[in-house]
Amino acid sequence: MRALLPELNLERPLRETAHSGGAFVHHALTEPFREVLARELGDAAFEAMPDRVGPYEVRQHGAQFFLHGDDVANWPAIDKVRSELARLVHRHGHQVRGVAGWEPNEVAVQRYPAGSGGIGVHRDGKRYRLLVAIVTVEGTGTLSLCTDRQGTVERQWSTAPGSLTLLRGPELNGAGDGRPLHRLQTTGEVTRTSLTFRMNDHPPR
Repeated sequence: MRALLPELNLERPLRETAHSGGAFVHHALTEPFREVLARELGDAAFEAMPDRVGPYEVRQHGAQFFLHGDDVANWPAIDKVRSELARLVHRHGHQVRGVAGWEPNEVAVQRYPAGSGGIGVHRDGKRYRLLVAIVTVEGTGTLSLCTDRQGTVERQWSTAPGSLTLLRGPELNGAGDGRPLHRLQTTGEVTRTSLTFRMNDHPPR
């Protein structure tokens, strides 16, 4: 069973991410495989997030756990998404410098309860190079790219089950840092569960 839609083409989203900080794909996962992912995560042990995080004390409310390196292989559905996504990025990103070297070695599995507020305006850490890919497994939310830490919206997307969001990381297309400010606000009445695939330059030992 395929994880990603056979017709999924990331060439344009990757160019858009390199140019403007992020891109959104409404449908990336096949529905049968999305259901497999949801079942795999059904009994997972999540830990509560701290209410505030980072030097800017960004507010967040939810739960999460992380998979690093070979640990991902213990979660076969997540690992299948990771491997298919990496291959597709390599295949379709030939016009974007750096993506051929994107090898996601960390997965953040996150749950934000409906109406929780999600997570405030922030940037992903500098250690996450080239590209950040967020797959929504369940629930909905609004992901916004912001021009400042007050939350002025530049662009925003309505994430839904099976969607994919790409965010620019340091060195993508030779652009130095380039990390976009962004925030996630939960919507609807279902807990939002997502997988965030990153290439961590300083993985835990």
